[in-house]
Amino acid sequence: MLGALAKAADIFNSIRKLYGMDLSAPYIRVGVIAMIVLIHFACGVVFYRQAARKLHWRRWLIASGIAIVLAAFLWRTIPLVNDYLPSRPQLPSVADVEISWTQQLFDTQTDTGASGGFGTAQTGNHPPDAWTSAQALNAILRGRYKSGRSAEIQKAFTYINDGKVNVGVGGYGWVAQSGDQWPRTEITAWVALAYLSSLRSGDVWVPKETPKICDRVINLLTDIAGRQNPATGGGWGPTTLSLPNSDRTYSSVMALWSLIEGRRTDPVAKIIGSRFDNNIRNGIAALMNVPHEGGWLARIGSSETHHGLTFQALYVLSLIAACDPHLFKMNNLEDFENQRRTLVTGMVVSPAAYQMLERTSGDDQTVKLPDGRNIQEPFYVTFFPFPWSLALLHHMAHEQGLEHRLQSKASELAYELEQQVRSPEAIAYFRKVDTYELAENLIGLESGEK
Repeated sequence: MLGALAKAADIFNSIRKLYGMDLSAPYIRVGVIAMIVLIHFACGVVFYRQAARKLHWRRWLIASGIAIVLAAFLWRTIPLVNDYLPSRPQLPSVADVEISWTQQLFDTQTDTGASGGFGTAQTGNHPPDAWTSAQALNAILRGRYKSGRSAEIQKAFTYINDGKVNVGVGGYGWVAQSGDQWPRTEITAWVALAYLSSLRSGDVWVPKETPKICDRVINLLTDIAGRQNPATGGGWGPTTLSLPNSDRTYSSVMALWSLIEGRRTDPVAKIIGSRFDNNIRNGIAALMNVPHEGGWLARIGSSETHHGLTFQALYVLSLIAACDPHLFKMNNLEDFENQRRTLVTGMVVSPAAYQMLERTSGDDQTVKLPDGRNIQEPFYVTFFPFPWSLALLHHMAHEQGLEHRLQSKASELAYELEQQVRSPEAIAYFRKVDTYELAENLIGLESGEK
């Protein structure tokens, strides 16, 4: 009987290899156990009938003996299922995924040699850049960062600081690629956010270094505030040039995020107080003027909405509302809350949502002078719906005063999204993505921690 079971298991394994059958599925395991029990029962019935024909006066003793023997045999046989049928591998916890992704980011820093920056890709020893490095630092410092790696963190900040350039009329900051004449607003914002995260971590800088870092952050925030576009009432563009057509939603979202984090982060918040409140207030109004019904456009005049950009905008606006709802102008707060409620109420988690990518068109990022010349060449920006929807949902799940039904919906959706990154397919996927994609997804995953 054991030989027959072993042979059956071999046949099952052969079928699995040919057709990709998952023999670790619970229903297959239960089915095999049920088969073993039925075989034992059938054998018991046969043994009893044979013995009862010769020993009529001891049938109860025969039945008891057969039952005891077969029960013992069954007890020893069922565990053999584990020897022949593979058990389903235990999925890592969300915390384990965060730790793994954090190490993957550190691995890209190691691959770049002595520079200290984070490589733009996880494979192939790609060179680092300031934009990717700032995003990686944000992801590392916001989550399950373990102490004892401050030297690596400081090395990355040194790399970023050394990458600042002065391009004359374009200003002082970081360019997306060598040869650009206009430092990008978004990179400055990511760098400021990285410094603010380092101050909150409490593990990167010794106390005597904190004043210097605060001054550096405030200079960055002042630069960002100075890029605000008076020609449009408060939006931001990717460059320092203020033109009626230069505002971009992504630039505005990143600028607002850096300013509100500065207002929320000690010890910077104690120094700046409400210095940038008008910049935030006007920036919110400008952002809400960009068409956003069903999702934000990359700029006024564009025709394509982007869910990743929309979720990131709503996440940043949620941070601002939680910090101080008075930073919203009249009707802007209600508009924001209605947009968020509509989007979350109708949200459905799609399979493998973590693989969704959205890119702007080159025209959505190009900035032109009045004479038609480009000052910002076509530049594609990728938006990821997964991390920013998760960040938004995590925030709403813990938001004070939010209606219970919406809070429960946000919590359920966040849980569904979190489970996706635990699968073997997701783990394999995130070992191959570019560093900035991994960093943004790690930020989204970490946003649920309190």
